[in-house]
Amino acid sequence: MLFSIDEQDYSSSFDGSKKGFQHNKGNLIKLFPFATELKELPESSLDLINFYGISGKFHRSCLGMEQTSLLPKDQLIQLIVDEVDAGPNKEDLEDIIAELLFDKNEHLILFSFQVLPHLGFQWPNAKLKNLENFICNLLIDDEVEKIIENTISDNAPNNILYQLVLDKFKNITNKGVSTYNRNGYYEGPLVKEIRDLFKEDLSNLIQNKALFTEKVSTLIKFYYFQYILKLIAQLSNLFSDNPRPGLFYFSLDWEKLSKSRLAIDNGWRKLEKLVEPMFAHANCLELLHTIQSSEGRFLKKCFTYSEILTDIQQMDEESEKGLTVVVNKIINRYRDSIKDTDWSDFDAKYKIPEGKTYSYYHSTSLIHKLYSMIKYQFEKSYTRRAAYRSFNAWYKEFVKLNYYKSRGSLGGTLKLDKEGLLLFTEMSIMSSGKDKILTSHLWLQLERRGILLDNQSKREVVNFFEKINILEKKSDSGDAQYVTRLYNR
Repeated sequence: MLFSIDEQDYSSSFDGSKKGFQHNKGNLIKLFPFATELKELPESSLDLINFYGISGKFHRSCLGMEQTSLLPKDQLIQLIVDEVDAGPNKEDLEDIIAELLFDKNEHLILFSFQVLPHLGFQWPNAKLKNLENFICNLLIDDEVEKIIENTISDNAPNNILYQLVLDKFKNITNKGVSTYNRNGYYEGPLVKEIRDLFKEDLSNLIQNKALFTEKVSTLIKFYYFQYILKLIAQLSNLFSDNPRPGLFYFSLDWEKLSKSRLAIDNGWRKLEKLVEPMFAHANCLELLHTIQSSEGRFLKKCFTYSEILTDIQQMDEESEKGLTVVVNKIINRYRDSIKDTDWSDFDAKYKIPEGKTYSYYHSTSLIHKLYSMIKYQFEKSYTRRAAYRSFNAWYKEFVKLNYYKSRGSLGGTLKLDKEGLLLFTEMSIMSSGKDKILTSHLWLQLERRGILLDNQSKREVVNFFEKINILEKKSDSGDAQYVTRLYNR
């Protein structure tokens, strides 16, 4: 098998500017949904917390709907008031409608699951639009679409005001349109793992329409969070013979911690370290996606290091040597393009990692070198360092807004609040197909969803469950403790 650089792909991704070579955040492979500048991040905070805009796009995508325009709060209220004869009490009616339909952040109250497809962003911008497309591609498949279609097609609410609201929203949506595509999106085993877990919880959540309406945005947000978390852990291993598992410990936001707790070093602190080279991984894999073989693309689908290694292991010796030559050409081309970096310092310090994979397959050692070069120049470059940090800052800020708690001198931890604990406890019990679950099985179900708790946190959880009366003890010793469902009781 012969390998070469696809010059058209290379040019479109890296040489499309009059300024010469420019790093790319995702053209051939959309690995992350982030930007290299922070201009719109502060104003996106509320939307990154409630995730209503993302949830709206998710539901519209499942239903083949598209918003043709926005319907702000004042305009919606005016359209409703115009439907009735308020007389001299028009302003009073407007105030009453505003109070009934909108929360303190002026976001529409989720009065029915049928309002979900009509949710939008508080502050729409290009970065949020990119994020919503990314999440739809991550979580939606044919089965998810059917789940949503079957739910939204149920009867409309009886409340006349709510019917009026839904009627106004129907006037700004089109049906039967394609609202997203999967071109350039990674579809590896990790995507399937996350999507299957999400699908399992979505199917269970939808059995309670009121709970679904209230929590589906939380569910979408959580699985996006977990996917990026697991992806960066996977990428950090590259071709290691002994990959480190991507395990992250959470703490409960109401408990006190000491510095010896697992959540201190194996939570936020670990995440923050792994997140740093996101932009380096994105560019390394973008460069590798410019490689083509005599049989077409290097790999037929978008790939990460995991798929590269699998393909290399199946190559004959001559093919692997051919890939090695092309990766070396990319390295030399990259080195020549980045003229403001002291490469002699890099050469003096760089060492190929130990391990059978790196020693046996020369192409993997060169790919590691390419990644290390990209990371090195970002860290050393005065002009490009800001973009490097901004790229990962989008995810770090999202985590801080939703899953982070400051612990003073101990730093920060990933947090699990009571709302999240109860939701994923409910999902865990429902996954078992029963109305209660052993606490030992609960920990395993939570771990499946990426929520790890140490023994002290588990004791805090048990105490909390006992206080809210959803804990059953089958023996005085406490060996057999069950957690019962909280909702639908």
